[in-house]
Amino acid sequence: STVHRMVITDRVLSLGVLAAGLGHHLRNTMDAVRTFLELTPEMLHRENLDLTQLRHPTFWQDFHRSVQQRVRMILDLLTDLAAGASGPFRFDTEVRLKEAVDAAVVSLAPELAQRRIEVSNQIDATLPALRVDGARFGKLFTLLLRDELCNLQEGGVVRFEAALHPADGSRPAEIEVRISDNGPGVPPDAILSLFDPFVTRKEQPQEYGIN
Repeated sequence: STVHRMVITDRVLSLGVLAAGLGHHLRNTMDAVRTFLELTPEMLHRENLDLTQLRHPTFWQDFHRSVQQRVRMILDLLTDLAAGASGPFRFDTEVRLKEAVDAAVVSLAPELAQRRIEVSNQIDATLPALRVDGARFGKLFTLLLRDELCNLQEGGVVRFEAALHPADGSRPAEIEVRISDNGPGVPPDAILSLFDPFVTRKEQPQEYGIN
């Protein structure tokens, strides 16, 4: 509904203000934590500590890796929020839709291969170029594929398709993008919160969705 969309817009704007005001302080703190984590293995080596002599070496190695991943996720999130609050949209970049999807697939190739997720890009390369906000548009398909990595089962398939709708007097020409997969789908009780900022999943509370 219109009211629901207005509430979503208000939340997004509020997040932009929050990012602009607190992002600097949060980033400094997370950079300090990241530096500490990066130095930890080297310092352990200098202390001549043999990790194999620890009672649970795998636990500490996995924990160190997990914390690093979480720090990177938060720093990336702050970067995205700051970019969203950086100013108005600037539609000054021409992109080819098929190339944009291909670039997102390449950027996530290791993660997709690890989970054996296939991405089928069926978008016609001859479709007209789009004029977009380059900085923001470039992240769109990467975010969508990251969400697929969180929710699609191993061996799943994601399919991208697009169709050109010519101008007809009442509207300009449009390109419709269709994204489908062979996953379980969105639960009915999650539809209304689909575009809520920072919506979390009960099964994966550490994941924020695509917002």
